[in-house]
Amino acid sequence: SLTTRDELDLDELNTTLEQCKISLKSFETKERFLWTRISRYRQLMKKREQYIFDLQSKCAASSIENTNAISDDYDEENRNGDNDRYDDLRKQVASLQEKHGHDRENLSSVEQIYKEILIELETLRRKIHDLEEKRTFISQKREECQEFLIAAAEMC
Repeated sequence: SLTTRDELDLDELNTTLEQCKISLKSFETKERFLWTRISRYRQLMKKREQYIFDLQSKCAASSIENTNAISDDYDEENRNGDNDRYDDLRKQVASLQEKHGHDRENLSSVEQIYKEILIELETLRRKIHDLEEKRTFISQKREECQEFLIAAAEMC
C-alpha cells in the first residue's frame, strides 16, 4: 500500500490540479468577455473613423465653396455664416480625432491585457496537462507497487 507521504503527494497534486482547472475556467471567462468587448469596440471605432472621414469631406467641400464664394457675387452675411459652419466642422473633426486617439490608446491597453490572458491560458493548459500526466504516472506506479506487493505476499 501507499505510504502516508505518497498519499499526501497525490492529494497535493490533485488539489493543485483542481485549483488550476478553476483558474483556467476563470481565465477562459475573462478571455471570452474581453474578446467580445474588444470586437464591439473595434466596430464602434470603425464607425467613428467613417464618421470623421465624412466630416472631413464636408469640411473640405465647405472650404472649396467658401473659396469659390469669395470670387462670386456673394454677400458678407452669407460668407460669415459659411465660415462659422466651416469653423464648427473643423472643431468637431478635431475634437473627434482627439477622442478617437485616446480611445485607440485605451483599446490598445485592453488588447495588451487580452494578450496576457491568452498567455496565462496557455500556461495553465500546459500545467494541467503536465499535472494530469504526472497523476497518471503516479497512479500507474502505485498499481505496479500494489501488484508487486500482492505477488510478493503470495510467494511467502
